[in-house]
Amino acid sequence: MRRAAFLMFGLLGAAVLSQFPEFFQQYTQRLGGRLDEVKIQVAALEQRAALSGRTVNAYLERFLVNPDPDIRQEGRALALLVQRRAAMTTAYSALSDASQFWRARAFAEHMDLDIARATARAYKPAVPLTAESAVYSGAGFGVGGVVYGLLFGWRRQRRATPRQRG
Repeated sequence: MRRAAFLMFGLLGAAVLSQFPEFFQQYTQRLGGRLDEVKIQVAALEQRAALSGRTVNAYLERFLVNPDPDIRQEGRALALLVQRRAAMTTAYSALSDASQFWRARAFAEHMDLDIARATARAYKPAVPLTAESAVYSGAGFGVGGVVYGLLFGWRRQRRATPRQRG
């Protein structure tokens, strides 16, 4: 019974972690789409700045120092958009450039929680048949075994020896 339960936990862990490569791929696609949209918005901002004969920073500064609170708020929103483009570009590059077996680390370092939630809501499981998914499956089996051990204890049932019975 204990071996069957251990095997069940291991297989469940393997099934869950084997999905990481597919989730990563779907997350990266979603991040790329959002990055493309942010780039379009920042390019339009850069055009407006250029038409006024200013750099983007000088253009934003005019919003940020304006006495009207609505205009200052718009300046802050535009400045955040420029910062978001930089952060998303860095994250996308890090995820795209990460080698297969270091993707989990890159994902942990650069994950955007909003994008991860959106990815999870739309996630479609897959059965990836790659070396990467095999590694994650093996790690998942180990994690499942550890969870089993933590929940039910590691001790083995010892069979009583003839002296102990008697």
